[in-house]
Formats: sequence, C-alpha cells, structure tokens
Amino acid sequence: RLALAESQLRLGLAEGEATLLGILWSEKESLTSRRRAADLLGWYGSPGSADRLLELCAGRGAAGSLLCWSAGLAWSRLAAPPNTDDLDSLLAKREDRATKHYFDMFRARLSVVASCGEDVSCYRSQLGKQADWRMTERAVLELGRRQSPGVDRDALSLDLGRAYPSAHPQVKEAILVVLERLVLERPLASGQ
Repeated sequence: RLALAESQLRLGLAEGEATLLGILWSEKESLTSRRRAADLLGWYGSPGSADRLLELCAGRGAAGSLLCWSAGLAWSRLAAPPNTDDLDSLLAKREDRATKHYFDMFRARLSVVASCGEDVSCYRSQLGKQADWRMTERAVLELGRRQSPGVDRDALSLDLGRAYPSAHPQVKEAILVVLERLVLERPLASGQ
C-alpha cells in the first residue's frame, strides 16, 4: 500500500494522499509503515494533509515519540500557513527533551514560509543563500507547490539544477521532488 500510494503521489494522483493518511492514522499498521507514510506525506502531500498531523504526538513511550517526530517533520514540510501556536502547545505538554529538540530544529522550515508568504521570488532567492538547509528545503518544496501558468518552468528547472550539486542531501531530495512535479505539470505537445 505504501508503494502504491507513493507511485500515485509521484504521478500527481490525489488518491495516494488518502491512502497515506489511512495508514498513518491506523493503529493496526506497523510503526515503520506509519512513519514512512508520514515521510511520504511530507514530501508529496498537499498542505491540507498537515492539519491533524500534530495530533499523532499524543502517544507516549518510545514508539509514540518516534511517530511524533515523523509527523512533526512532515508537518514542518507542509504546514501552511505555519501556525506555531499548535506547535508551542504541543511542546508545553511533552516532557521529553528529544521531542523539544527535534521540533526546535523543524521551526526553520516554518520560518521561511512565514517570511516569504506567497512571494515565489522570495522562495527562489533562498536557493543561493547559505542559510539553514532546512529553510532551503522548505523553499524548494514551496516552489513546487506554488507554480502558476505564468511561471517559467524551464528557468526554475535550471535554477534548481544549478543548486543541486552543492545542496544538502535533504535539499537535493526536495529538488528532485519538485523537478518531478514540474515535469508532470508540463502540458504534452500534441501527438505525444
């Protein structure tokens, strides 16, 4: 089911997101499957799928923490607009230092969305900056989500390709996700 959902999302089909959400919320699924579902949602999901992810942090123990961290990472890649009130409330309830540490690291992804908002050129400007790689990763993902018919996809693809060689491995993954998305959204020429 995970492989099918990933393939559907990578092909631009919304059914994959529903499958991942089902896996993520099913307590019958293995922890590994649930964490992988969260990871895939973070990379390929729509911002609307982030709405309830932080609720997965209610569980206790090592398994609950692992699932919480995966859900938090996915949330930090998707949340729009980033509302840190939910995050602050969650962290106030959690007592483990590791969760607080991870979520503090996740905040960098939210800061770029808070500062750029809807400004696509702001996200593009993050490609050349030597800032926190998490900010660059989120900026790249936002570039993939915020495409409109007037955007020069070829120029964006070239910018992403230029940024790829020196990028952090997670930023490289984000670049590949966006390049894949750009190809899927490109209209086919007649006869193809």
